[in-house]
Amino acid sequence: MIGAFRSTILLKDGNRSPLIDMPILYQVPQRYTDGTATANYQKLIPALDPDGDTTKFRMANTSELGGGANPGGMSIDENTGLLTWTNSGNLTAGLYSAGIVVEDYDDQGNMKSKTHYDIMWELKGAAEIADYSGYPSDEVVVKKGDSYTFTVTGTNIEVISLGDINGALTEPTPSTFTFTPGPVGSGLDPGIYPMTFQVVDTTGTYVDSYFTVTYIVPDPRAPELHDIHGDFSGYFSGDLVHLDNGNDATSTDLDSTHYNTGQLKITPSYQDAANERVYIQSAGDGAGEIRFDNVTNEVFYEGDLIGVVDPAKDGDGVALQINFTTDDATPTAAGALMRSIYFQDNSGIDGNRKISLYIVDDTGLSNIYALNVSAVLSDTGDALLTGDQAYHAERDANKNGTSDLRLGTLWDGDGGTQNAAADADDNDGTDDEDGVTFPLFGNSVGSNVDIVVNIQEESDNGRQVHGWIDFNGDGVLDNSTEKVITDTTAVVGDNTYPVSIPNSVQPGERFAEFVYVVAGNVCIPKVGKTYDGGGRRLSYPHW
Repeated sequence: MIGAFRSTILLKDGNRSPLIDMPILYQVPQRYTDGTATANYQKLIPALDPDGDTTKFRMANTSELGGGANPGGMSIDENTGLLTWTNSGNLTAGLYSAGIVVEDYDDQGNMKSKTHYDIMWELKGAAEIADYSGYPSDEVVVKKGDSYTFTVTGTNIEVISLGDINGALTEPTPSTFTFTPGPVGSGLDPGIYPMTFQVVDTTGTYVDSYFTVTYIVPDPRAPELHDIHGDFSGYFSGDLVHLDNGNDATSTDLDSTHYNTGQLKITPSYQDAANERVYIQSAGDGAGEIRFDNVTNEVFYEGDLIGVVDPAKDGDGVALQINFTTDDATPTAAGALMRSIYFQDNSGIDGNRKISLYIVDDTGLSNIYALNVSAVLSDTGDALLTGDQAYHAERDANKNGTSDLRLGTLWDGDGGTQNAAADADDNDGTDDEDGVTFPLFGNSVGSNVDIVVNIQEESDNGRQVHGWIDFNGDGVLDNSTEKVITDTTAVVGDNTYPVSIPNSVQPGERFAEFVYVVAGNVCIPKVGKTYDGGGRRLSYPHW
């Protein structure tokens, strides 16, 4: 068992510091699985503030390090907690010391408290073990009286819990872990309990891997939010995204009929606060509806006043806090309010935003929950085709930095760049057009040619490949006469398709478009956004 060292400063007024958990010794791979040196190692540092405050990350300063210094090239994103170690694969292997600080802030941007971790980073000249699964990737809510179990599966691995949370975390069988906070009135107190697990390669070939599970034990006497914790919504930058994925959030409280004097606070981890906001979608005064008066900042449920938006926390680049001011702020009204919260991001910055939900009732008791929204890059069709509105988003559902679906091994987004050669995207960032391989067409009119489509994926949800060629050169892909590939049973890796070139085709360049989507999705050329279902759209000029 390894205990992580932490130094925490707690300030007045009952404020609680952000919670993080890391091992004191952390192995860092210097190689990819193909043996090449890693460019920049990255690790998302998990943290959650018990009071739903805005948190920021930074590297510890010289004073906090006792006169020492962090390793060269190591930095951390202040909003997301993504740690980057530049050029780590080419540094001398061995031990390096670094400190990480997470701070929470008040409405005026003043630091309230901080949590400081000192970690020994061990650079090792091997790849990280990655062939394992089965663990939760986000926070887990476990009520008093309940338990939560997960099993990690993989080849040649041993999984170690770096602590037992005062006996609440057990390992009944190898790699199976059960968290039991105990019944109401005994066992663990309600709160947040992060725990790091270490995955060891028993063959000694790979560097150890780590994952953190944050257990949230709600206060059974406090207000609860249901069917919202853990929700995930992907979106295109600029789109409105509904935080309650499923529109099914509700609230209950065992001993309070209203939340008057309490609050609901929604705190995103903004990446560009000037261009991101969280707000109330006003509907009206009908049954079950929420109305927001943007002049008075008052919030109504079915026509009755329930609260007011805090002027210092109006959601515009800061947290959104609704202070409940009347007895009409019932649990039912609070649930409807949660269903009315939306997020909008015009930053153009992709990546995940963690959002914490903090709810307080009339007695001052509170609970915290968490969800995620993720801005995804889009990759438009490159061809100058009439009415081409097709584009695909890079979906990363488990937030591990790898696109879930793609044609070929490479990916980058584009800004909707198209040109006559269909190569504008190739010259913007990474040339990612490695998903489709064409033959030299030459004099192929009236004959068959083989087109090879390469599929890469992270999870098996079924695979479809569809393809079109604009044979007549009119800039329109005809689904009835110009579709050349319809494959609903494609496999991971290379798929070869014989395509017949009609005798009627005239010499000259023609655009082709190829799409990979998961099973069950309807696919037509040139049209529509896709998140979970979209794989890649590649457009080429050929003949």
